[in-house]
Amino acid sequence: EKISWLNRNNFKRKLQIRQLSQRLDSTIKIYFDNQKAQQQSIVFYQVVQTANKLASSHYKNKSLIVASDLQENQPGRFSCFNLNDMQLLKENPKMVERILIQDMQVKDLHGIHIIITHNSRSIRDDIYYHSMESVYRTFFLNHNATIEFVNNFNNN
Repeated sequence: EKISWLNRNNFKRKLQIRQLSQRLDSTIKIYFDNQKAQQQSIVFYQVVQTANKLASSHYKNKSLIVASDLQENQPGRFSCFNLNDMQLLKENPKMVERILIQDMQVKDLHGIHIIITHNSRSIRDDIYYHSMESVYRTFFLNHNATIEFVNNFNNN
């Protein structure tokens, strides 16, 4: 049956919308369930390097918008898929920050506004994201940037 959003039958229209929403949710869930962990995912370094470039620019307004789950996976350095690293993040986020900025030069980031957006796919994602949020917040505030986190765009 063809879906008509202009259907005058309110009950039928709501049913059609609910069915469409369920199909979309199902499709998105399949996509996320089939996602594999990246062999390498270096998020923190990229964000810092981009903020450094902005600090060197002559733009009046300097904003960096990042859409990421913040899932760091640097084998041999730090990985959100390693239980020991996750324990370290939980117990000593400052040490994780030191590991991530190793060998990096960081400029004064005064005047730079960073926005990090994320949509959680699972409770594990959410827990990890909020742990890394703490690392990012401390690091960027200590380097004079402003930072905000926007997540959970779902209306459920």
